[in-house]
Amino acid sequence: MEKMYYSVDEAAEILNLHPRTVRIYIREGKLMGRKIGKEWRIPRTALNAFLGEGTDATEKPVETEDFLKTASIRISAIIDIHAASAERATRISTMILAALKGKGREYNDVRFDFIYYESERKARCLLWGDPAFIGNLLVLLGRAMD
Repeated sequence: MEKMYYSVDEAAEILNLHPRTVRIYIREGKLMGRKIGKEWRIPRTALNAFLGEGTDATEKPVETEDFLKTASIRISAIIDIHAASAERATRISTMILAALKGKGREYNDVRFDFIYYESERKARCLLWGDPAFIGNLLVLLGRAMD
């Protein structure tokens, strides 16, 4: 009987990868895994999906909700904003930084870069992070620009 869950080392052997690579794939959401205690466990269905193999009829399908809880989903957004002056661009940047400072712990790994192009009178915001937080930040920006 095949196992339902595999350790990182076992998954690495099956996938012919280094264990560190398996951990990176889990963190990036390329391979589904669940942390049980201090150890990662990878479902057989996730290994089959990664290898491009079908699942057999006796296996329980991976629940979407379980996948979303363990997957690391991140999005990026590039926003160009007309800013007539460097002062206006600074206010926009300060508003975004305040939103980032007030973010909850559930929004991990948010990145923000801000560039002002004086010659074009344009501010460019680069955002990367949790989809819900980035979405809320985009709504905030849209309201501020009205």
